[in-house]
Formats: sequence, structure tokens, C-alpha cells
Amino acid sequence: MAAPEVAQRIDARADFGAALCEEPLLAYSLNRPLMDAWLQFNQLDVRPPLPALLGQDLRGLQRPLQLGVGWTVLPHYLCADALKRGTLVEIEGPVGRARLDYYLMWTAAGLRQPRVPHARQALLWRLESKKGVS
Repeated sequence: MAAPEVAQRIDARADFGAALCEEPLLAYSLNRPLMDAWLQFNQLDVRPPLPALLGQDLRGLQRPLQLGVGWTVLPHYLCADALKRGTLVEIEGPVGRARLDYYLMWTAAGLRQPRVPHARQALLWRLESKKGVS
């Protein structure tokens, strides 16, 4: 994701990977797990420099992005409103949009807390109700 003017600069370059490396990178961790997964999925053999800005929460990266400070990888659900408003645009990778999988785990001891099994069951019901929807 990036502001429209940053995405245009990246798209205008012949070497997509080099263009990404020349723009400031925003991340929530020096390890950059979202970034590395996106680069690997898109078969980009580049290693962008260290992040120019680190935020402890992905939501906090949106404002600098909207102001034209670099690019990052964000889940769509976090920036759907900014995408609709046009203050952020998706940087399309050469292969496509990477998928992020989330897993929920709990210990047997955790199930003794009434809220945990209730939340678990609510999630299972929700998933079951979505199976028939396409």
C-alpha cells in the first residue's frame, strides 16, 4: 500500500524491485514478516533497506502512508476505508495479492475460562454460516 503518488513512482520504473528499494519502507517490525511474505509470493528477489519508520501497530502506519511517506504491506481490512477514499492504493505485485492466514490456538487450561470456549464456539458458528455463502 502507498499513497497514489508513491505508487505511480514505483509503477513508472522499469525495474519494479529496484523501485521498491528506493522508496522508504514502513513496517511494524524489523523482522518484516508481512513484507518478506509478500516479496516471496511475488517472486521478487530483493531485500529492501531497513524500515524508515517502525510502528508498533499496523494501523499507525496508515497516516504516514497517506502523507506520501513510502510504502508497506497491510491487510486489506485495515485500510479498506482509505482505499475507497483514494488516499491509499494497492501496489500490485507481479504475481498478485499474497494471502495471510491466521490461526487461533488455546490451551486446555484456557478452556476453563468461560469466555474462551464461548468465543471459540461463536467463531465456529460464524465459520459454519459462511460455508454456504460464495
